[in-house]
Amino acid sequence: MTRTITIHTSALALGTAFAMTLSLPSSAREPGAGNQYPIGTGIGTPIGANPPEGFYYINSANYYASSGTAPNSQSAKPGTNTTSFAEAPKLMWTTPFTFLGATEMMYIVEPIVDLTATNKSGTNRQTGFGNTGISPINLAWKFGNGWNVAGVFTFYPPDGQYSVSHKVNIGDNFWTFEPEVAVSYLMNGYDFSVHVLYNTNTENTATHYTSGDQIMAEGQIAKWIGKYEVGFVGYYDQQVTDDVNNGTAYPKTNLTHPEQIALGGLVGYDFGPLKLQAWLTEDVYAADGGGQGTRFWTKIVVPF
Repeated sequence: MTRTITIHTSALALGTAFAMTLSLPSSAREPGAGNQYPIGTGIGTPIGANPPEGFYYINSANYYASSGTAPNSQSAKPGTNTTSFAEAPKLMWTTPFTFLGATEMMYIVEPIVDLTATNKSGTNRQTGFGNTGISPINLAWKFGNGWNVAGVFTFYPPDGQYSVSHKVNIGDNFWTFEPEVAVSYLMNGYDFSVHVLYNTNTENTATHYTSGDQIMAEGQIAKWIGKYEVGFVGYYDQQVTDDVNNGTAYPKTNLTHPEQIALGGLVGYDFGPLKLQAWLTEDVYAADGGGQGTRFWTKIVVPF
C-alpha cells in the first residue's frame, strides 16, 4: 500500500470518529446535542482517491479544548468551556466493484467519547458510544495527471448514548445525512486536496427540535519527503440554516449561525506496513456561537 493511499484510508477513518467533539456552547444546534462530523476530521487526506482493494483497520484519536463565542459576536462566553477525547475503531473495505469507471469503498465506525462541558449552570460530563457512522458510497474516479475526484455519502443513525434529561449527550436522537465531494491532486509525493461536506439533520422525536444544516470545507497542502510527511492544513465550518424548535423543551431557540476557521500543521511517518499521522489545528476565527480552541489528532492504519 502506498503512502498516498494510506493517508486516505486514515482520514476516512475519521469520517465519524469524533461525533461529539464539538461542544454544546459552540453550536446553535439543539442544547446537549453534538455535531456528527467534527470539523477537521478529513484534514491531511486525499479523499478524492480510494485505496487499493482490500480490508483496513484504522484507529483514530482526537483531543479538543475550546470556549464558545457569544451569539452575534466573536467574543468568548465566560464559563462556556469544553474538553473532549474520542477514539474511533473503524473497519473499511475497498470493494472489487466499479461504477461508471469509479472504484467503490465503504466503511463503518463506532466512536467512543468522553465529553465535559462547563458553563454557568455547572459542569456536565458524559462518557459512552456516539452514533455509528455508516458510509455505503465512496466512489472515486482517476482522471490522469494526478487528478482524482470522489463522491461520498455517509449517514448516522440515532444509536448512540442519549437521554432527554442529560444536559450533554454523547449520541444524538436524530438521523444525520452527509453528502460530500472531494478533489485530490496526487503526484511526485504531493497531496493537494480539498473536500466539501453538507450535513442535514432530522427532528429529535423526544424534543421536536431540528438542528440547522452545516456546510464544511477542509484542505491541505502536504509533501512526502522519504518516510516523512509535512504539510499545512485548514478548515472552514458554518451553520447555514436556522434551528427549528416546535417543542416546549427549549423555548428559546438560538438562531445564530456559528462559524469557524482554523489553520494548522501536519506530520506523518511511514513505518512500512503501518502509517502514523498527526496534526494540530487552532481556531483562528470563530463567531456567532462557534467554538474557539485547539484540536490535536492522531491516526494509525493497519491493512489486512
